[in-house]
This record gives sequence, C-alpha cells and structure tokens, in this order.
Amino acid sequence: MSGAYTELVELDTARKWEYLRRYYAEASRFYGLSPEAVTDERVASALAGIKNKPAPVVRKEIRLKDWLFKLDVDGSGLRAGYFSAGHDESGWEEITAPHMARYIPPNPVRFGESIHDIFESGEGGTIWRGDYAAWYRCKAAVNDLQADQVAYLSFSSVNLESTVWVDENPVMLDHLGLFPFEMEITEELRAAKDRDVQIAVQAKTVATNKPWMFGQGFASAYYAPPYASGKLGEDWVDEAWAGLAGEGKLLLVKQTHLGSAYLRTQVLKNDVALIGCRVDLRNMSWERFGGKVRVEISPWLPVEGGVMKVIEQEVEALPMNHATAELSFTLENPLVWEPGQARLYLAHVVLLDEDGQPLDDLYETFGVRTVEMIGGHFYVNGKLTVLRGSHELTYHPGESPVCPSDEWIVREVLLHQELGTNCSRYPSDERVHHRRIAEICDQLGYMLAWAGYFAVWIIHPELELHARRDVPALVRDLRNHPSIIIWEMGDEPLMVVHNYRRYRWYEQVYRLVEQEDDSRPIQPAGHFAAEIWEMMQAAHTEEERAERRAQILRDFPLYSLPRLYWDLHTSPMILPLRPVRAAVEEAARAFGGARLTTYAEFGFDALPSPERQLALHGRTRWGANPFWNRDRAEDDLIWYGRKITPDDWRETQAAQALVLSTTIDCLRELPQIFGGFFFMMMVDVQTFLQGLLDAGAVPKLGYFVLQKVLHPVFTSGLHGNTVVKRGDPLRITVSVWGEAIQKATLRGSVRINGGPPLREYQVDKLALPGGAAYAQIAEWSTAGLPEGLLSLEMILYDEDESEINRTLELFYLTAEEAPENGR
Repeated sequence: MSGAYTELVELDTARKWEYLRRYYAEASRFYGLSPEAVTDERVASALAGIKNKPAPVVRKEIRLKDWLFKLDVDGSGLRAGYFSAGHDESGWEEITAPHMARYIPPNPVRFGESIHDIFESGEGGTIWRGDYAAWYRCKAAVNDLQADQVAYLSFSSVNLESTVWVDENPVMLDHLGLFPFEMEITEELRAAKDRDVQIAVQAKTVATNKPWMFGQGFASAYYAPPYASGKLGEDWVDEAWAGLAGEGKLLLVKQTHLGSAYLRTQVLKNDVALIGCRVDLRNMSWERFGGKVRVEISPWLPVEGGVMKVIEQEVEALPMNHATAELSFTLENPLVWEPGQARLYLAHVVLLDEDGQPLDDLYETFGVRTVEMIGGHFYVNGKLTVLRGSHELTYHPGESPVCPSDEWIVREVLLHQELGTNCSRYPSDERVHHRRIAEICDQLGYMLAWAGYFAVWIIHPELELHARRDVPALVRDLRNHPSIIIWEMGDEPLMVVHNYRRYRWYEQVYRLVEQEDDSRPIQPAGHFAAEIWEMMQAAHTEEERAERRAQILRDFPLYSLPRLYWDLHTSPMILPLRPVRAAVEEAARAFGGARLTTYAEFGFDALPSPERQLALHGRTRWGANPFWNRDRAEDDLIWYGRKITPDDWRETQAAQALVLSTTIDCLRELPQIFGGFFFMMMVDVQTFLQGLLDAGAVPKLGYFVLQKVLHPVFTSGLHGNTVVKRGDPLRITVSVWGEAIQKATLRGSVRINGGPPLREYQVDKLALPGGAAYAQIAEWSTAGLPEGLLSLEMILYDEDESEINRTLELFYLTAEEAPENGR
C-alpha cells in the first residue's frame, strides 16, 4: 500500500462514529442480513446423514453407553463405597455417555500463589481450588472368558482424573487427562463370581481460577468477588466439568489380536493413489504366532459399495511381544477426499491364524488425501490451498465444552462452510478429546488443525511426563481422519515463561507426533513463532532482517524441522492500539517468507442486539472475562472515545466487520508470506464477544461481510484506508485463491448514503490470475467527486454476467492532504 493511509482506529471520535453508523447501514443493505446463517432444517438434514462405522464381526466389543450417575460434592463417595458391588443405587440418575456434570464448590481453598499472572493486571496470583467428583456405575454381561482370550476396558475420554474399579478391583488410579486409555482386566473377569461385571468410575475435577495449571483447559471459576477484586468488571459464569466425555468399551479378544490400523495416502498422482496400511498386533501368548493380516477395502461415503480390493500380508509375532505388518495397495481413479467433497473408504482389517481362520477384526474409515508444505503454501491433494478459518472453542449454551453435541458440531461446520472458510483450529484453547468432531468433519468435508491437546499458559508441572503417554494415544486415535490436516499440540503453552523448558517442549512434542504420523504438518504449539518475531525486533533494514533470520535458523535448528511451519498470534485489541496493516506488515517483514507462516487469533468484540442479549442471558453482558482479562471501560474510551452502551451494538458490529475485513485484505496482499490465517472466532463464548455469531448462532454484521472477503476472488479499492484526498486514484486490486478467470467484468460506483451513483466505472475482459495471486486491475479517478463520506461499491461478473463477488468500502473524500496520522 502506497501513499497516505488512515485506518478506522486513527479517525477522530466524531468521524469514527459517523463512519461506523454509515457502514452498518450501507453494509446491511449491500450485503443483506439474515437472522440465521444456517437453518435448523439444514442442520437436521446434515445430522441425519452422519454415519457410524460398522461394529467388528469377530471380536466381541461391548459398548458402555448406559450408566448410573451420582454427584459427589464433598468427596464422601469413596467412604460410602460408591464403587462397591452391593452399593444401594437408589437415588442414582440414569444417563447415557457422553455425560458431563457441572458443579462449583462454594468454598474453595487457597491453594497457593502463582507468579505467572500473565493477563491479570494487579489482581495478584492467588490460586483458588475446589474439588468434586462425578461417579458412574454400570454392569456388563460377560460370558465365560475362554482360556485363549484376554479382556480390555477402555475409555475414549474422561474429565479430568479417573479411577476405575472392576468388581471392586481398582484397575486404574488417578489417571490425569482426557485422552484415550485402556486397562487389561483379564484376571479380574476370570475372578468374577457373576457374569454381570460391575464397573465403577470416579471422575474428579478441579474448579479453579488457574485451570491450565491443573490440565483443565479453559474451564474457569472464581473470577468474581470475593475471589477477585471485581475492578475490571468481570462478567463470567463459572465453569468446571467432570464426567465421561466419551464412551467406554469392554473388549474380549484372542490372546493374539489387533492393536490398531493406520491407513495413509503415500502418493496421489495421475489418478492413482498409493495407500500405506500399518497394522499393529499383540501376541500375549507363550507361543510364536504366524498368520496373515487381510485388509478389505470398500467405498463408504457418499455411497456404500462392495469389497473392491483385498490385500494380504504374512505376519509373525514373538511370544509376549508385539509386531507390525506394513501393507500397501493402489486405488485407480480413487474417490478423493477434498474440502467440500467428503469421500471415504472403509477398511475391514482381519487377523487370520495359520489355517486362515479369523482371530480378530476391526473397521477403520479413511480418505484418499495428501497434505504438503511447499515453499510458502499448503498443498492439499497437490493443489495450492490457502487455509482460512477460525480459532474456535467448543462452548455452546447448555452444553459442556468437553463433549459438544453432534447437533452443535454439525452447525459449526455448516456455519464455517457457508462463511467460506475451509479449515479451523478446532477444538482450541481447551483440552478436548472428542473424536466425534473429526468424524463429522470427515463426513462434511471440512479441514481441521486439531488443537485439543494442551490449553494455554501455565501448564501442569508434569507435562513432559504425561506427553509420553498421551500424545501417542491422541494421534493413534485420530490419525485415520482425513479432515485433520495439521497436528497443533496446544495453544500457547508455557507462553513467556520457562524459556528453556518451553523450547525443549516444542521438540519433544514434535518428535512424539512424528513417530506416530509422518503424513501431516506438525505445529508444536500455537504462537510457535513468537520467539522468532521477538528476536527479529532488533533488525531494521532488509539486509539486517535477512542476516538475523539466517542466524536464528543456524542457532535454533528446531525452527527448520521439515514438518513444522511458523505461526504468529496477534490481536488488534491489544494496547497500545495500532492499525492492523502495521501489524501485518511488521510480521511480514520479520518472517520474510523464509518459512510457511500462518497469522492467527485476530479478532474484535461486537455486541449482539439488546433483544438477543436478553434472550441469551437475561441482561446485557459487556464485561471482562478470564480469556481476555481487560478493563472494558478503559478499552471503550481508547477505541471508541466513550463508554459503550447496549444501544451501540450496531456500531460495535461495524467495527468488528471492518477490523477483520481489513486484516484479511492485508493478508491477501501478501500470498508470498502467509499460507493461511485463523480469525477469532465463529461463536461468542459468554463475554468473549469476538464471535461472528452470538452464543445462540444468530449472525452479526461481520458474518455477511466476511462471506465476501473470504471468497476465492476478492476485489478492493481502499484496502482498509478511510481517507482519500480528492484527485488521488482508487487503486483496484484483485486477490484470487484458485483457478484463473478469463473475460471477467468489474463494475463500480461511488455513492452517498446508498443513493444514486455519483460516478460509475467499468473494466471489461479482465484476465484474473490464478493460484494465490494478487494484482492491480484498475485505477479509478476521484477528481470531481464531492467531499464527504462516500461509498465505493464493486461487483465482479464472469463472462456469462453471473455475479462472482461484491465489495463495499467507505471513505472520506477530502480536498486536503490526509490527516497527519495517516501514513
């Protein structure tokens, strides 16, 4: 961007408010608003089409869905024998897993002090802690266990710390974390006196104002007086969840049995896919095993079909050992999984003994899909793909963030697809292991940067120890899902503290993931490139920056690991305020295209209408929250020049739309630097109001504006500038993600208050470059236009006169130079 440039944040207060009012009114007319972005009927239709993979045929798998539940608020459940076989179950509630309980102990204990109060201003570091537990009991009918069988009890996710009993035998003690775990319970079942085996689970959790310290994600509590001063006007409903975040399974298998199967696309070229299949098995007998692994492949989505390919591989396993069979096969003219094109195959994996008799089996779905990083871009199935989406949490009204409902997951995906995004960091900012998210995204064709491993900031003191157990379990559980194209192992863990530990953690978690899956990019942590950005601040010229980057890469080989890319988080709401273009261009200069880079977590708060606030909360909520612990009154004065009231909701929505659209416009100008971006966020979370929709999924203005800014073809004439000197031209640019377009027509007009055109422009037979292209396509004069607040409206058409996209921008036309603070 050349010449004088003045963003919204740089306007004086009177002009800023005039601009915001006009923008809301004109953008509402130009883009068209709707009370819903995705209808309930569309959600229901998509939900009805979600399938579950078949149950195994050979192995016996008992799904533990139905449980009895009881809340234990004071820790008395253990003394009362809630795990006991003969315990009186009257008063216990019948539930279906997944199931979560929410309770906030009323009298937390002071657990100590934390010096790491990164986002709390003068609030002190007191740690408040309240503990409680959710108890679950069920019975599973198990026939006599054969001499050549073993048994496992597994859970996909329990929040937060679990102890498990089988017929009063403790088989798991204080397992911390939400990630899959299993226990062998062969001896316990052999000793069972009754075929109905009693299983009990105690799921303990911590309600606290420092949830990340306890591995709790973002479930925050005790943020109001008397536990906090209240000086920031905190407005937060306390969260603390305990329970079965996923289902349990009781598995009866032969002593030699399958462990896991991993199918990955190794090569996709010339309409042929080479698929690798890694099958792990265990031999728990005292005899050497020799047999075969057979894999049967059939189409599964969108239409199921018969077995189209069978592959067999001989396999051996030593006694009391494990083994791996590596198979490969080709698919000609495969059904390729792509964003927006959900196509899946079903693999039936069967273990055969030496006589060809089946011993064990399992089913896995998989997609033909590759993801690579080449230069500064991601390539999905060999196609340059600019990742664009949200940084998204799993908080929804009336639900636990640890296990959101299928309905909300489907709604989230459809909202993102309707907006025009293709990939989100979801779930993020929390510790969430909910496989259903990946299953649904597989079947709806939406890509994920899976970020559910670690939350933020001050992480559990034993993070490295737990990682060695949990990271492999997480990856093995999810790696067959084609929707997951990136492993992001946490959002800002250990941020600004423990420098050596944080740096070593990055490499440890990278290696742990890589050992289990070498087919995807790996992001050790969100905001991973913060240290690079910090180290680049001392360089001021291009020569100095190039030399500094080279030195950083020499001194810190971690930053050059082959499956790693750079990621930076920054927010336009952080004080002191500065134009978003300055922030984007500063990041671009620092990173310089030396490595594929993503730009993330930029967002801006916007109020829902008073009617929506009342419907959602019974009152207006515009306070501080533990995610963004800022003084709202101070921020209002700095950003808007006065206190925001409920009646200012339109202006705040206009500000959000303008800040986000300007940021994305600036990022689109730099395709050689940024390979993707993730804004904050799709749906509001309590008083974290950076969502494009309120907590009930009613869209704000920004949703409809960003539908156009995120379109594969986007034109701009102001690029975030709000002041133009009369006589200076409007330089019209186009950004294209995807195929080139020939013979396009661009029509534009300048208006006042949506009135008749003051001037009209047209450019015919445009050739728009493809790939990730950015180019100037026109230069339109402002000479002779009247001073004042004008709008520039542009509509781009293809050669058949069908509308491709449209853009609305406002600008003050002045007779003098732009204000001194314009650049």
